[in-house]
Amino acid sequence: MPMLQEFGLLLAQKGAYSYALRKDISARGEDAEVDLLAWTKKAPNEVLLAEAKALLTPDEPSENVRAIAELAKAQRQLVRAAQLIKESPIGQRRQLYPFVPWERIDTYRLLIVTPDSQYGHALDESIAPVVTMDAFKIHLRRRDYASPSVLWATCKTRSWLAPYATGPLQYSPTKIGDVTYELPYTGELLGE
Repeated sequence: MPMLQEFGLLLAQKGAYSYALRKDISARGEDAEVDLLAWTKKAPNEVLLAEAKALLTPDEPSENVRAIAELAKAQRQLVRAAQLIKESPIGQRRQLYPFVPWERIDTYRLLIVTPDSQYGHALDESIAPVVTMDAFKIHLRRRDYASPSVLWATCKTRSWLAPYATGPLQYSPTKIGDVTYELPYTGELLGE
C-alpha cells in the first residue's frame, strides 16, 4: 500500500479524520499539489497538511545532505500550499475538500512523512516535523491523533524518545594495546 494512503487510513482509524490525497490547488496564478489534507470533527477549526517523501536511509554524508535539502524543500512546499489554500476561493476549497467546514478553519498544521528515515534534527521542527511511518504505527497512541495540533505537537516533541534521553554523555577511557579509546556513556559506569 502506498505510504500516503497508509497514513490517511491511520488518521481515519485512530482519529476519525476525513482526508483527500493529491489535490491541486491554485490561487494568485500559482499552483501547488497537496499530498494529503485531513480534517476531524474533533477539532473543527483545524486542518492537517502532509507531504510524503520516500527517502532512502543515507549511507554517505553527501546522501544525507541531499536528503535534508529535499526535506527542506518539502517544508517550503507545505508552507506554500497552506498559503495558497488560504488564498484560494472558498468555492474551490469546498469542491476539492467538501468534508471541511472552511468558514471555521483558522489553524493549519504541517507534517512531513517518510517511510523509515528520521532527519528532523537538521530542520526547523516548528514548521513541519519530519516523522516516519514506523513512528506513527508503533509509538503514537489514539490520543495523539485527537486533533491536527495534538498530532503536530506530538511529532514535534517526539515524546516517545524520552526514555532514551538520559542525560549528557560522559566518556570512559579504555586502553587496548597502545591505543586509548574514549567510550561514551550516560549515567554511571558499571562497577563503580
